Amino acid sequence: DVQFRGGRGQRAACLYNGGAITLRRVGITRCTDSPPSGLGGGFSNSGTAILESVTITRGQARLGCGGGIYNTGTITATNLFVMRNRARLGFGGGLCNSLGTFECTNCLFARNQSNQLTGGIRNDGVVRLWNTVIADNFV
Repeated sequence: DVQFRGGRGQRAACLYNGGAITLRRVGITRCTDSPPSGLGGGFSNSGTAILESVTITRGQARLGCGGGIYNTGTITATNLFVMRNRARLGFGGGLCNSLGTFECTNCLFARNQSNQLTGGIRNDGVVRLWNTVIADNFV
């Protein structure tokens, strides 16, 4: 039951995980990365993360990938909502999965935006989705 709001940072504006983390009933909103890195507006993960009932909205990666989430580690998610995030000059407005593993059950990726190629999900690793909606994302 935590809210992260309005953060700014070079690697994940609101939350960066390089170890192991479990997030339950967490909101991450209006987080913007700071140049030069631009990796993950809301949440950046290079470790192991379990996300349960997490909402990531209005995150922004200004120079890189993953307006909502940038992942190079392992994420297991249930009831994850990733909405209205933006990768301004990179890929994956909602999620940029860069050589990581991302598994998601009961998830929504909606109204995310990227200026290059993929508005919703950019994947260069392993993504497994069950009972998931990907809608109204745009470039």
